[in-house]
Amino acid sequence: WASILHFTNGDNCCNFGQRSPAIWFWPGTTELYVVTGNSAFGDWALRTDTLPLNVSTNFILQCNGTNVNLTVGKKVYNATQPTYRFVGNLIVYASDPWHL
Repeated sequence: WASILHFTNGDNCCNFGQRSPAIWFWPGTTELYVVTGNSAFGDWALRTDTLPLNVSTNFILQCNGTNVNLTVGKKVYNATQPTYRFVGNLIVYASDPWHL
């Protein structure tokens, strides 16, 4: 796992609020693993297609209610979470101490 960004209310996984959101590269790939955990499953996630190497790629993550929209380059991923996400104070890591 290659951690990119991790918002947490204290620990790595997988309790409510511990990945709100958290973003990694899937091991051995250039696929993004984007977790926006919810009250039922702290590791609820989207996984992208493979991103090209040596090319800048922009992404936008939007969470509104139970709707999750992830835009990666020109591709859009839409999903609906089964329950609500954590709301409250969070610690923010650019990378994180659990996936070095």
